[in-house]
Amino acid sequence: MTNEMPENHPNNVGNLLAARFMVEKYSGSQRSFYDRETGQQGPLPMHLIGVAIALGVEDLEEAKKIIRLQYFLPLSPAIVYRPNKPDIVHEKGLNSMNLWRPSEVVPEPTKSAQRFIDHLQDVLGADDGRVDYLLDMLSYRYQNQTAPKPHIAFYFFGEQGGAGKSTFAETLTKVFGSTAVRTTNTVAGIKKKGL
Repeated sequence: MTNEMPENHPNNVGNLLAARFMVEKYSGSQRSFYDRETGQQGPLPMHLIGVAIALGVEDLEEAKKIIRLQYFLPLSPAIVYRPNKPDIVHEKGLNSMNLWRPSEVVPEPTKSAQRFIDHLQDVLGADDGRVDYLLDMLSYRYQNQTAPKPHIAFYFFGEQGGAGKSTFAETLTKVFGSTAVRTTNTVAGIKKKGL
């Protein structure tokens, strides 16, 4: 005979919800939440009721009761950057969102980057230090992600396609994230605000 609680038992569902959602803010008596699973900010109690029903709670009133009685950890408005720590960092009694996420790119020390460096030298020129400068800046930014960002932007332009600009932009996006890379296919595009 087993004494296991059914998956849709209110206590079980409440624990699952509390592990996934945190109170983001109060507005009057209304709470809004942060969803740790999807990264979505702002779900309301009615959204959590929908999740409770998806978890197997069959009665709407029971789902409302679970949400009303469940304790959800509060999320501090502070945002931190803590490499190799979980998505929510507990410091000095506060729960703060951690901006750090593991990179999709995993360094492989047994492989050589020479092919990539040779390509950069073909495109940028091998003799005047541009490749070294570019690699130094990329390495610095990758290794010092919490340091102030250098006031530098790289702009790669070529009238002819096929040199690898888009592939390089995709590589940078995988390493540094989509907010760090902007692409445009026109010279006028570089003058646009926000680029």
